[in-house]
Amino acid sequence: MIRVIIERQIAEDLEQPYQQAVRQMIQYTVRVPGFLSGETFRDIRNPRHRYVISNWRSLEDFERWWHSADRKRMMTDLQPFLDGPEKVHILEHA
Repeated sequence: MIRVIIERQIAEDLEQPYQQAVRQMIQYTVRVPGFLSGETFRDIRNPRHRYVISNWRSLEDFERWWHSADRKRMMTDLQPFLDGPEKVHILEHA
């Protein structure tokens, strides 16, 4: 199992539309093969700084989703709400 942390900075005054878009993305992702679970978090000190933390069966499952046409399409919809590129951390148990 791997854990993926995606960090995003949301553009000013776009938190609400971002949150709606992310909810739709997560609703789709729960049906993706290899997806185990996921949660979203907001930084207490900077509410525009968001994290999506997900668990995947394998790196291959995650990469298949990451490079899929469906994710690319959803990211095209999400991109206008972001203030900069997302940062991705892929972790495994040590």
